[in-house]
Amino acid sequence: MTGREPSRLAIVPEKAVTLSGLVTGFPGGPRTNRPLAGAHVEVFAVSPETGERQGDPLHSKQTGGDGAWGRSRPRPTLIWNL
Repeated sequence: MTGREPSRLAIVPEKAVTLSGLVTGFPGGPRTNRPLAGAHVEVFAVSPETGERQGDPLHSKQTGGDGAWGRSRPRPTLIWNL
């Protein structure tokens, strides 16, 4: 598409990863992209072979009025489930 070969094909792991975000939704009404307070977000490590959650959550948070659930800094070599 760009007229040249890609510089690499392999996925290169990040040295440090930060996960964060906003929960938005539709609490009892029409869908919106407004922040949703009171949502519970958990981040789990999962097995790369089965997708099964491995142990307790690496991060767990109930959102406040701004809908924010992050900053979680899991090891970059893990596979996650939110």
